[in-house]
Amino acid sequence: AQLCAHLNQRPHLIVVDNLETLTDLETLIDTLRDLANPTKFLLTSRTSLFHETDVYHYPVPELTQAWTLSLVRQEAQTRNLPDLRHASDSDLQPLVETVGGNPLAIRLVVGQCHLYALDVILENLRAARGQTMEQFYTYIYRQAWDALDETARRVLLVMPLVSSLGGTLEHIRKVSGLESGAVTDALGRLIQLNLVDSRGDLKTRRYTIHNLTATFLQEQVLRWGAPQ
Repeated sequence: AQLCAHLNQRPHLIVVDNLETLTDLETLIDTLRDLANPTKFLLTSRTSLFHETDVYHYPVPELTQAWTLSLVRQEAQTRNLPDLRHASDSDLQPLVETVGGNPLAIRLVVGQCHLYALDVILENLRAARGQTMEQFYTYIYRQAWDALDETARRVLLVMPLVSSLGGTLEHIRKVSGLESGAVTDALGRLIQLNLVDSRGDLKTRRYTIHNLTATFLQEQVLRWGAPQ
């Protein structure tokens, strides 16, 4: 009661990070509703809350190529890796193509440059080779993968066959061999877990995945077991 009165009298901006790690999410959301207005809450999560009508969603986009290169060089400077910091854009292009604009993957690659050549690191990442890469993919994807049913896993596994511009619902249906209703339900779950991106406008939607997700599907998921 004291906190509610305080936040009502003196508005705050409160950040709740890694929301998906909570076991009793519904109770927390109800509590935040009681504490909000005029105080506001910023929630970060790998899982979207589309079913909550009073939550404004902002899907954080991946970094552009320019910002990706900037982050690589900033991390290289912080970690005292002058060769990487002064590398040309063309030398760093394989890194960009492999990890895209995923900040966590960028930091992983830069950190490994103390030990290995860049091409070796990227090849290990593409092949999900080595304990560090295994742990990385587990941290990023394992919880979401375990939350999928067999239909959603099947739809996700065909997504690397979709072009970088994205595929329509009908195209994904044909590639997966599933009924439209099953594909629609599966995509809804995959989008909620931020494994698939939905792009477009009111009339047309296209669905795509991140480069790193494609690598995960082609390599790491085989070790966890995929639907036949």
